[in-house]
Amino acid sequence: MAEGLLEKIARAYQQKVGILGQPTPFPRESRHYYDQYTPSTFGHTVDMVHGSHPIWNEFGDRTLQTFDEYGLLVDRKNLFPWDATLSSSADRDIPRGKHFYPPQNPHQDYEPYDMYEQQWLLENTGMPWFLNEWGRLRASGKYDPNVNHLAVTQWGADDSRNWFDRHGNERMPYQNVTGHEYGHYLDMNLGGGHGFLSDVLESMVVAGHNPHNTSQEDLFNLWMNDPRTAHLDVEDRVNQQTPFYQNNPRKILGHLYTSALMEGMEGEYPGGSMIESVARVLGTFMDDQGSDEGHSQAIMDQRRSVMGALANILGQKRKMIP
Repeated sequence: MAEGLLEKIARAYQQKVGILGQPTPFPRESRHYYDQYTPSTFGHTVDMVHGSHPIWNEFGDRTLQTFDEYGLLVDRKNLFPWDATLSSSADRDIPRGKHFYPPQNPHQDYEPYDMYEQQWLLENTGMPWFLNEWGRLRASGKYDPNVNHLAVTQWGADDSRNWFDRHGNERMPYQNVTGHEYGHYLDMNLGGGHGFLSDVLESMVVAGHNPHNTSQEDLFNLWMNDPRTAHLDVEDRVNQQTPFYQNNPRKILGHLYTSALMEGMEGEYPGGSMIESVARVLGTFMDDQGSDEGHSQAIMDQRRSVMGALANILGQKRKMIP
């Protein structure tokens, strides 16, 4: 069993390294562009693509409300301590194509339903966007780790908002897509310049520090003794009046990440990879949602402690990252 686990981790890690290449140091310099017509409420670290503010400001409201429900103080302008660009094709007068399926007549003009939204996304995000066979966008959100760009589609915005059923009852969001992309942002930047923090953990196993150990305790010991996670060992500067005072993000995130790694390797990662698994769980932590992301109850029960650790980190005002 040990050899099978290590082989799966090694294969997944090598595939990601081949795609992402060498990690780029963070934080990056930002253009610090202020668009007077696009009010960003997150401070000088955030560039907002014109007209993208409705859904992203809602994200800020919802996330801060979650922190508040746990009695945690987080400054809105600290939600993005590393420079980021936020964009969204939602809430715009983007026309829709006429078709959900390619017409049978090859001479008939074909306008896929999301083709115009796809064009906007291609022009304004610098990321690839594809349509499925029904003419709909395949992705509801994307994150570019090379430039810290978080993007959400109309579909993603709709899923991230409360909705009303046919009886007029208000329901929680189906999926926190904005929180999911924010989870990628955190995972990348918490890596301290070594790439995604998810990759950092997987690389510990691949490096063979102790190749015969595959228990969560063994992985946690690797995590706590690896210098690439030392920057997460910080004292809370803000929430000193709460039970989270002097929490240790290195330990708390170590439990979360090693739990996700073990469960993924024993079965299947939610989303297909460690990176996606972490983004999905962090998205559910940032705001309640209706969909089941496939994580175990043991992971979901860590929500309170993880939110405390993140509040600690966000209160550091970038000083914790090299």
